[in-house]
Amino acid sequence: PQPLRELLLKSTESLEARNGDSRTLELVTRALLERRVLAFEYRSAGSRNWRPKEVLVYFLEANRTNLGLYAIGYERSFHKAVHTFKLSRMRNTRLLEETYEIPQDFDPQAYLRQAWGVVGVWEKGVEIRLRFTPEAAWRVLEGDYPGLQAEKELEDGSLLTRLEAAPFKGGVPWEVLAWIRSFGPRVEVLSPPELRRLWLEEAEQLLARYGVRKEASETSLKAGA
Repeated sequence: PQPLRELLLKSTESLEARNGDSRTLELVTRALLERRVLAFEYRSAGSRNWRPKEVLVYFLEANRTNLGLYAIGYERSFHKAVHTFKLSRMRNTRLLEETYEIPQDFDPQAYLRQAWGVVGVWEKGVEIRLRFTPEAAWRVLEGDYPGLQAEKELEDGSLLTRLEAAPFKGGVPWEVLAWIRSFGPRVEVLSPPELRRLWLEEAEQLLARYGVRKEASETSLKAGA
């Protein structure tokens, strides 16, 4: 409806600068409201290639961390499954004349129940176990994180937790990994082994890259003194 359309467009005035295409949001919204197939070219994260897509849009969602807009729908040209597409990675967006109906059994809450961003799945998620230091435990208990459960508070004030998250590329829950990184040394990944390995590898790479620089800087300061 016109009042809702004006409010939505006003609240996303910065989309043009981020997208490079001021009509993307309008066409995606029309695709959802008019139930018309949306065609566009898409570039996935980390890829240089633009690939043609045809999507039956089921839902629009904003990422709570960066307010990026995403379309969730059935991609019929290649994956033939429900996927999530970031609007800022679309170009040459257009509406086709073909129409569709959203399946009655599609539940966006069920699809996003394990999502830490906007990447949802139907299948069972990956179980993750974490230990937070006392400095971070209160933040974890205070926060509203999808599926996060406090298992046990230890005598030193640290906190054991578990959660299920949607796997992504290679079966790794990348959205949760980004959240884990935000706690720095105040969290330890206990399981699964694959996630713990990635977490430790990144910590070692960080130390290798900046630890040497720190030593060199301290040596230089001592020499100057």
